[in-house]
Amino acid sequence: MKHSLFIFFLLTTIACSVSKSDLIAQKIVFKKEFIGHKAIYHIDIPKFDNIESETILFTGGHGHGFQIIYSDSSSIYYSNDKYTTTPNYENYKTDIWNSYRFLESPKDTIIEGVLANGLRWKEIKKGNDFIGYTNVSNLQKSSFEKSILSFKK
Repeated sequence: MKHSLFIFFLLTTIACSVSKSDLIAQKIVFKKEFIGHKAIYHIDIPKFDNIESETILFTGGHGHGFQIIYSDSSSIYYSNDKYTTTPNYENYKTDIWNSYRFLESPKDTIIEGVLANGLRWKEIKKGNDFIGYTNVSNLQKSSFEKSILSFKK
């Protein structure tokens, strides 16, 4: 019994460490002078061998957010400004989502789809927060899914 319990915990530990091996922790800090208070966000972002990334912070309007843009055009983003469009805003206008009132929806909502070029997009609305990704290949989708689910305020 002790051996099987030990093996179970060993395999669980290995599985957890392997499942995050394609991600790297990133801390994103907004200073008080830019948004009126200090805000720190944590997200594990995908790491790829020959693809660089750049993090861009944005403020103004009615909130703030960030976008992590990769050199292959894929990106992850966060915003708490429902009056500013997200990178997936144009995707809401597709036939599938055209009649759905995503922004006016009072509940937490997840929408996703495939772009005309075959790349994937997804956006999660939780309260007034939006987190999502766009221009993601099928091979990268798992990493981007884990990334947006790792987001913490």
